[in-house]
Amino acid sequence: MRLSVWGVLLAIASLLGTGVAQAQVAAGPSLTTSASPGMAAAGTAVTITVAAAQALSAPPTVTVGGTCVASSAVSMAFQGFAPVYAGSYVVPGGTGDCAASISVSGTGTAGNALVDTTASIGVDRTPPGPTSATISGATLSASGWYTTSPSISLASTDATSGVAATYYQLVPHLASAPTSALPGAWTAYSTAFSPPDGDADLYAFSVDKAGNVESPVNLRELKVDTVAPRLTTTISQASAAAGANVTLLISSSDPLPAAPSATSYTGTYTVPAGTTDCPASVAVTGTDLAGNASTGGSASFGIARAMQTQKIDPALLQQMAANPGATLPVIVEMGHAATPFPAQPNVQLAQRAVGLLQQHGTPVAALPLIDAAAGWASATQIQAISLDPGVVFVHEDSTVTPRQAATTTTTTTTTTTATTTAAISATQLASAYPRAVRADSVWAQGGSGSGVTVAVLDSGIAPDADLTQPSNRILAAVNFADPLNPQSPDPGGHGTHVAGVIAGNGNRSAGQFIGIAPSANLVDVRVLDSNGNGRISSLIRGIDWVLAHSAQYHIRVINLSVGAPARLAYRADPLAAAVEIAWDRGLVVVTAAGNNGAAPGAIDRPGNDPYVVTVGATDDQGTAQVTDDTAATFSSQGTPTGSTLKPEVVAPGRRIVSIRVPGSALDTLNPTRVVTAANGSTYLRMSGTSASAAVVSGSVALLLERQPSLSPNQVKAILTGTTQTYGAGLTHGLIDAFASVTSPSRGFANQGLHPADAFSRTLYPILYGQPLISSDPRFQGIIWDSVIWDGIIWDGIIWDGIIWDGIIWDSLPWSTLGWDTTPWDNAAWNRPGWDSSAWGTLPPD
Repeated sequence: MRLSVWGVLLAIASLLGTGVAQAQVAAGPSLTTSASPGMAAAGTAVTITVAAAQALSAPPTVTVGGTCVASSAVSMAFQGFAPVYAGSYVVPGGTGDCAASISVSGTGTAGNALVDTTASIGVDRTPPGPTSATISGATLSASGWYTTSPSISLASTDATSGVAATYYQLVPHLASAPTSALPGAWTAYSTAFSPPDGDADLYAFSVDKAGNVESPVNLRELKVDTVAPRLTTTISQASAAAGANVTLLISSSDPLPAAPSATSYTGTYTVPAGTTDCPASVAVTGTDLAGNASTGGSASFGIARAMQTQKIDPALLQQMAANPGATLPVIVEMGHAATPFPAQPNVQLAQRAVGLLQQHGTPVAALPLIDAAAGWASATQIQAISLDPGVVFVHEDSTVTPRQAATTTTTTTTTTTATTTAAISATQLASAYPRAVRADSVWAQGGSGSGVTVAVLDSGIAPDADLTQPSNRILAAVNFADPLNPQSPDPGGHGTHVAGVIAGNGNRSAGQFIGIAPSANLVDVRVLDSNGNGRISSLIRGIDWVLAHSAQYHIRVINLSVGAPARLAYRADPLAAAVEIAWDRGLVVVTAAGNNGAAPGAIDRPGNDPYVVTVGATDDQGTAQVTDDTAATFSSQGTPTGSTLKPEVVAPGRRIVSIRVPGSALDTLNPTRVVTAANGSTYLRMSGTSASAAVVSGSVALLLERQPSLSPNQVKAILTGTTQTYGAGLTHGLIDAFASVTSPSRGFANQGLHPADAFSRTLYPILYGQPLISSDPRFQGIIWDSVIWDGIIWDGIIWDGIIWDGIIWDSLPWSTLGWDTTPWDNAAWNRPGWDSSAWGTLPPD
């Protein structure tokens, strides 16, 4: 027999009697109500959960209401497990806080009614605050700054739910106010804090336990400066002469009240008149905006009112004494670069020299070839420049003139160069000098200087047909003299005459007047002005340009038929350094000896330099034979101070016919020297070592055409080793172009020589670290087998001990230096001008 569940229950009920039924009705299913969160702000969704001990016939009815919120029903839903129901109540907006009661009613499955009113929701719609700050433990100055670090404490209140957290942020004073969005730059406050130095606004806000957020409030401005300002004083120069303006640059770690937005200040001190030297102390004090007294700032410089004569060219000293107010041409040379070397150290040193001339005079241009700059300065300014510890010497920028007895422009290139395939004919040749040096014999073998470029540093080169036809062999032109009229590239006429001796092809004269290397190319580097005057600086700048463009134009020879009196030994001459650098860069430098005869100091600079080829003049008597030749009476000769016997070679230099520039200065001054060819074309006859140098430059072009791999020292050895005897006394030294072209190698010239001091200083960055050999292994107490470069003061005495012949110049890092990197101011160069013309000082015909 099977019993149903209800049968079992009825059987049990019959045993227990009516007491069971009464318990079911009286106890019923109990209700438990909860709310999460128990405290809520406006808009917060509160979850209400009702749990019944027994099943309900339907979800319970729930309402929420209170003194600050209207009664609202909450929809409840069965949660799918033992009788639990849930619903959501969103706290409405509005004002006021209260406890909202939750009323719950329901009906059990037995029909009994159930009620629960024990639960409630705390409604908190009021933000906390206001948050406040308390400052303690700080010193407040009269200017409103805390000069000791303050301690900041924050506090806030919330009467309903209580404060959950407080946040703060320091914002630069008067900057935009921050929002309370979290996260962000806000810091949670936990304990008292000290703000960093600065001027800032303190913002803070609090959040209560119901989630209400206080709007950020600017509690106060905090100006904190606990550090005394540190002053640093920089002085524009280590020493200053009387009347010099010394600039003081004072830097502060804090702004000072005089200039609240600045941390650097400048002032000028003028050194008073006097004749004594002494140290000058600079004392600097200050107070920052907070009132903190400064520290540091002390400095000193030397007052040097005694003349630094050892650093000034004696020729300049004479002019300074004779006319203290005059503006004089100078070259300011700096000491060698120090390690670690910057990029292009020679350029940076040259720019430093330009800066000195800007401060004490007028700059013309940087001369990076020799770590120097050219410009103009008065006696007082020259003295001030000499006091700079970086300056090694202030040279006179001497006047350079032609040795003919007789705005940087843009470089222009031609698209063609001459190529000679047939021998140059000498059948119509009227000039004796090509035959005297046997250039015609080289022509007969097909030589003509083709492919070799000679840079002519002179008064310019006019585009004469002997140089431009059938193809233009003037490859480029640049101007380092006075502003030039493009229609008159050689107003003096000297440079063109020289160029014709070097490379004229006789085109206009039908072969009567031909230069030594009639197919050689030319580069026109103008360094003499319209009056025939130039300066040492323009020659140096011209050589710099040639070095920078030598590969581009295949320049192998520099012709210098210009010069200046040699007042100092070549070792102290910046021009000597320039020609030596060109020589060691592979350029043969040919110079005129000068037209001063055999007087003491007769050899002009740069011909007094022992490295270059210095050329004297002969008189060929107008004949091709050399037995009747004599030394020209005007030709300079002698042994310059510290140098070697000069000249090394001679060449025809009297009554030399070459290209005429109609209307030029030489043409106008010498109307009786015009020579007319058989076809009516006209040329000009001049005398001087200028022409002799040009003869040798042409001969070098012939030699390098045949033997292009020769170095300058090898070229010089061949030139001097293949000369002819001439005259009745069979004097040695007359150039022989044919013998040199056909000569085998004769070793290297210039052995055992010492370069100019400026050469050593300029090349120090590329010589640094190279193995050097000394003539004495213990010279000056230095162990030369293991030289520590930075431990030696590299002056002229030390350089004297070096065996320069052991340096392999081609292996040096020449690219470390910069060439032709700075502009040239033609107007500033010609600023005072010259009162007279140099063309009238030429030797007689």
